[in-house]
Amino acid sequence: MAILEAKHIRKDYNTINVISDLSLEVQEGDFTVLVGPSGCGKSTLLRMIAGLEDITAGDLLIDGRRANDLHPRERGISMVFQSYALYPHMSVHDNIGFGLKLEGKTKQQITEAVREVADTLQLTEYLDRKPSQLSGGQRQRVAIGRAIVRKPRIILFDEPLSNLDAKLRVEMRMELMKFHRSHNITTIYVTHDQVEAITMADRIAVLEKGDIRQYDTPRILFDKPANPFVASFIGSPQMNLFGVSSATDHLVTTDENAEIRLPDASMALLSDAAVIGVRPEHLKLKTEAAGTGLNATVDLVENLGDESVIHLLAGDQRITARSHEPVECEIGQSVFLGFDTNRAHFFDDMKERLD
Repeated sequence: MAILEAKHIRKDYNTINVISDLSLEVQEGDFTVLVGPSGCGKSTLLRMIAGLEDITAGDLLIDGRRANDLHPRERGISMVFQSYALYPHMSVHDNIGFGLKLEGKTKQQITEAVREVADTLQLTEYLDRKPSQLSGGQRQRVAIGRAIVRKPRIILFDEPLSNLDAKLRVEMRMELMKFHRSHNITTIYVTHDQVEAITMADRIAVLEKGDIRQYDTPRILFDKPANPFVASFIGSPQMNLFGVSSATDHLVTTDENAEIRLPDASMALLSDAAVIGVRPEHLKLKTEAAGTGLNATVDLVENLGDESVIHLLAGDQRITARSHEPVECEIGQSVFLGFDTNRAHFFDDMKERLD
């Protein structure tokens, strides 16, 4: 049985609809990530799960029990916010134990629980310090400690790493993954960073305009995106999408006037295809036109050390290619971009995947 189930959830703010008809199941012990662009409804959904926002319609079930009208404290849920939300005048010890104090626990019970959590999060030596005396990563660990000290069934994270620098984000990402493996607490994590989502999640829910476009493992989302939105959102640099304008013989003309050569076997798919997707790493620069691909002109080359990202133009279409080998080409140079049609993605005019 799912530990958390959202059934046809709707959220309105007066006349503005933010989430229309969303359903989601999170299994016990899973690390589920909600990802999507700003304004897609992921933080609103998290706040409804936590009980910080009312649910306009639909049912939220926790352990099979309807939780729509339960007080946040009755849901067995803890939440870690983007801003840490620590009390500046309290020590680390008192910040972590504050929730237990509100529950009426004795000083001894609070001290024992806080020390156990502090040991897990490597905060023991900082228990007497104030938040202002800590680094950003240490403050985030205090916020996590405050959330887990109550031993919740579910822990919610609302973009907890967005205020950290790049190096610290990577370190904290690893710490959160280790923490989840050791404690196995059901986790729902909100982020707009799809790299965070792919590296951390057991399953990812990709949201757009208040609806889940696909809910699956990171590998399936990457290899078999259900629609062009998921295809372009998961993966960095994002997938190249070509709208099909016309198809004759072995030649496809895109909406942006690029021309793609396809073999006979792939032309059969085009009777239903409206969009073709090719990931940047599956495009290969060739010196002459041969096989499947398209002609393009180099617009910019980014040399990133272990890889190169090449930005090109074909007709009016902007294209991105990625190579893990050194690339020797000049801006304005004409090239042929070859690709394996077995690695291409085809979608119909209803934005659904064709297999």
